[in-house]
Amino acid sequence: MRSYSRVALVVIMFLVSIGAQTSYGFKDPLDTDAVLSHLAEKSLLNSVVSAGDRLVAVGQRGHILYSDNEGQTWQQAYVPVSSDLTDVHFPTPKHGWAVGHDSVVLKTTDGGTTWEKQLDGRHFDQLFEGFSIPEEVIDFEFEMLQMAIDRFRMQGPENPFLSVWFEDESNGFVFGVFNLILRTTDGGKSWSPWIAKTENPDELHFYSAQRVGEELYVVGERGLVLRFDQGVGRFLDVSAPYQGTLFGLTGNNDVLIVFGLRGHIFRSENKGVSWTEVESNLSVSLTGAAVMPNGSIVLVGQNGSMLRSFDNGATFLAVLPGMSMPATDIIALTANKVLVAGPRGLVIQSLDPQAITYNHK
Repeated sequence: MRSYSRVALVVIMFLVSIGAQTSYGFKDPLDTDAVLSHLAEKSLLNSVVSAGDRLVAVGQRGHILYSDNEGQTWQQAYVPVSSDLTDVHFPTPKHGWAVGHDSVVLKTTDGGTTWEKQLDGRHFDQLFEGFSIPEEVIDFEFEMLQMAIDRFRMQGPENPFLSVWFEDESNGFVFGVFNLILRTTDGGKSWSPWIAKTENPDELHFYSAQRVGEELYVVGERGLVLRFDQGVGRFLDVSAPYQGTLFGLTGNNDVLIVFGLRGHIFRSENKGVSWTEVESNLSVSLTGAAVMPNGSIVLVGQNGSMLRSFDNGATFLAVLPGMSMPATDIIALTANKVLVAGPRGLVIQSLDPQAITYNHK
């Protein structure tokens, strides 16, 4: 059975909403603006990032919020869809992209105040129509790729995007289920399928993409870790020795850390060539990470548990008390203060450096 990422709660709520919409007349989320609500900052939010000095968070029903005072107060952005959003990334303070269900891609050029839709799954038929399979692929790969193309063209919006990463305001990737990767070199005006440029023969889902040090990585099911090789133009397999799902990654120039299901953490000092498992003493899934201003690394768990490492991820200690709510993402605010996103919205949490101890199951 395949396990899904931190957006599993979104899926459940989405199915519930479909039932409600069927009773009162269906409205396609791709054609419906996100509803402005004072409760948006208390609803499910899946990702929070910085856009210069601004914070931007995205979540269910197309909600996008921004704060210009370190999360003390929030304003809701105009969004032209109400699809659930799963991830957001800003390569510059003004230019950002958000992705989510229905294969939706949104762009902002004003730091997240307003957004425009660039792509959704209803355009997959045309997007994949001109896609040509490289001549060098062998027979069984050709058949697999052709089946994937047919599936994406037919299913369209049924394939959510789960992560987005941009190098600058022109070049970027969006990542989704079943090995779905699209690349743009013109800021999202056009997209090219990259499903033939991955070492992912089982078409495993991608859950999170991020640059760590000078390298771009993406993680997913069954311990999948791919590293982008600029020279060959492919995502190469450097997977961790684990058969469970990895939900996120973090690190710095010296270390790569991946984490996920049931508290599993793996660490590499050579860009994924070899891995060491790090004990977390947790049995809950780890869903988000933040590198603090002093270089320490904080991980947050699905139940609000928090771990912190002061030795480049070689060991992690529990931060007590943890959050009193489930968590999906985390971002550093100050040396000992973080902002946590989750099903109940956004919460600022202080990390007392003295309140650290070993955690026991």
